[in-house]
Amino acid sequence: VAVLVGRCSKTLTSLDLSNNNFGDDGASTLSFTLGGLLVLQRVDLRGNNLSAHGWSVVAAAVAGLGGLRVLNGWSGYKGLRCGGLENLSLKGVLQRHDVDVNVVAALMGRSSETLKSLDLSMNAIGETEMLTLAPVFCVVRDLTQLDLSSNSLSATSLSNAVIGLPRLEELRLGVSHGNSESAWSSQLDAAYALRNTVTAARAPQLAAALTSMRSLALIDLSGLSMGSGGLEKLVEAVTHLPLNDVDLRSNRLADNADIFLSLFMRDHTGIQCLRLGAVPCLGGHGERNRLNATNLEHLAPHLAGLTRLTALDLSCCELEAAGAEHLARALHEMKDMTDLNLRDNRLEGKGAAALARPLSHMGKMELLDLRRGGCSQCTAST
Repeated sequence: VAVLVGRCSKTLTSLDLSNNNFGDDGASTLSFTLGGLLVLQRVDLRGNNLSAHGWSVVAAAVAGLGGLRVLNGWSGYKGLRCGGLENLSLKGVLQRHDVDVNVVAALMGRSSETLKSLDLSMNAIGETEMLTLAPVFCVVRDLTQLDLSSNSLSATSLSNAVIGLPRLEELRLGVSHGNSESAWSSQLDAAYALRNTVTAARAPQLAAALTSMRSLALIDLSGLSMGSGGLEKLVEAVTHLPLNDVDLRSNRLADNADIFLSLFMRDHTGIQCLRLGAVPCLGGHGERNRLNATNLEHLAPHLAGLTRLTALDLSCCELEAAGAEHLARALHEMKDMTDLNLRDNRLEGKGAAALARPLSHMGKMELLDLRRGGCSQCTAST
């Protein structure tokens, strides 16, 4: 096959060798031919059981093909190869198109001086792949937006990735989501399987990395399973940051989490969006945050101090009528609230009546979610 393909080197524009299972040895044999296909525009090598080494060989072979536009059905290859990109979205590309991280890492450096936004979410990137990407994170110093959500990374890998990026303004490490609930719902099972993890014991590593930042306004830590112990370390680390959008959904927050949340609210009174509820369908997997009446009683005064808050998510938090009464007192001060999510709680009639009073004074409300059914363990009446 390599010999026959080589005979078409001056005319071949599209080459499909997918699903032939030729492995690394086949990739090595074909690499000499691939590098000589000067007018090649499309090549598909999916489904050939290539290891990282095999893909490294392929990456080197095609790197010099100036006309190559599509790799494994991925049309973004051309932009990555040309370099000079300001925004690069590779969301799910490594998974959907079987594009190896070696190919991406070999070319991302071409945009190191211009790249501002990088999305690597939903790619099943693990510890081994992150070692390959590590040199890239050392050179993209001007990055302001980074999305590593829904991968398979530990606190150590996440910390190593972000510690050299002091200009970050948006950082997403949690569970990725689509543009709408319907778009997201079809990916729920895959998303649950693809999750970064920051345990309480490893949270100090991520906390140390966050202390080097100065401009971080948005941080998504959803679904990391950090628990109240991990939250404590992170609250201490972000005191100096100008945060206005924080996602802590599905982190097993319970017990004394209200203490650390109170400290966080005290230090960030200008926050506009706060998510403490559940990522859709993760609530039923033991990842829920739990806020009982006592927790809400402690939190209410600090929550009331967030007068610029426009979005609050307390979905699937086991919120009951007594807790709703404390929440209602805090909501009285939030005149700019546009989005309130209380889905899958246990408000009952008394809790709903308590919330009705402050809600009647919120003239800017656009979305009020009181549905049931998203969290399998929240079965009582809302």
